[in-house]
Amino acid sequence: MVCMMKKNQAGLSLLEVLFSIAILAMMMAAIAGGFSQFNRVSVSQQYQTRAIQDAARMLEQVRKVANESGVTAATSATYWSTAGGTGWLETSAAQFNVLPEVERSITFPDGTAGNPLHVRATVTWQEQGNPKSYSMDMLVTERT
Repeated sequence: MVCMMKKNQAGLSLLEVLFSIAILAMMMAAIAGGFSQFNRVSVSQQYQTRAIQDAARMLEQVRKVANESGVTAATSATYWSTAGGTGWLETSAAQFNVLPEVERSITFPDGTAGNPLHVRATVTWQEQGNPKSYSMDMLVTERT
């Protein structure tokens, strides 16, 4: 048996339209949530990439100083830091990436004795209220 519509009945009922709008709204909310999560992950990866670049720049500066004039003994475990301290790095804000609430430091984890000298560059920043950190190590052999 074939069901036929009456001539005066056309289109969808109000209930069908409301139901379709509700389904569409739920789908759009799920998609928007996915974009929000993707954005958070993307920003986190950008910060981590910037921290890696900064640590590499810091160690390259240590290598440059070691090759040109030698690295001398440090007076503290943290030899250079953007939060204060002494040291031999040529630093300027322009040479580093922008990170939220960032601190960069160069330390000697095994002390200043011994050859080669163990050098660690650490970049610490805040991400969504949580501290994040990246460290990169190298051994310096040419020094006085």
